[in-house]
Amino acid sequence: LITYPMPGGEVCVKELWRMAFGVLWEVCADEAEAVGFFDGIFADRPGGEERLARQISGRFNTPLTSSAGRGFDAAAALIGLNTRALYARQATWELEAVAERKTSPFPYGLDTGVRPWRLDTRPLFAALRAEAGRGADISGIAGSFHATLANMVVETCAALRQDSGIARVALSGGVFQNELLTALVVEGLEKMDMKPFVHHRVPCN
Repeated sequence: LITYPMPGGEVCVKELWRMAFGVLWEVCADEAEAVGFFDGIFADRPGGEERLARQISGRFNTPLTSSAGRGFDAAAALIGLNTRALYARQATWELEAVAERKTSPFPYGLDTGVRPWRLDTRPLFAALRAEAGRGADISGIAGSFHATLANMVVETCAALRQDSGIARVALSGGVFQNELLTALVVEGLEKMDMKPFVHHRVPCN
């Protein structure tokens, strides 16, 4: 996965609007567009975007992350579902809870010409931003977000099978606590005649 800046570091885990700005910084054409879109969503935080922009451009306390969890946080904030988490993975659970089950995925990129391969989620967040901007229902956006992540996993595994001949896939890590995402990935892998393995005795995180 490509990386996004976390202005403020670990505080982004609770203050999800920070992570949303980090995503906008990479998705928008320039700083002015990122600031403008942020203002439109987070009008209750006047001046906050300027501080975050200075943090990111100055690389002050702004580590990079490729965490799927931070992607869920940013998505939840960008669609107005939640901007501040009170406990770990709150945004993930809330995004799953409102998600429609049958939706079309957003676009994304998979570059197999580099090592390691790179999944680009910027097209995903650009589409999510556009849908949120036109006032689309958050259930549909959340559903498409899940569908996109599932497609990313399935397409990557299918490409790896062509490269290695391995058709067995172990699904592990905290993101697979998300039952909807796991179900979509398992369904997609089985349609590709691949064998998914999920946790039963030990939690996946």
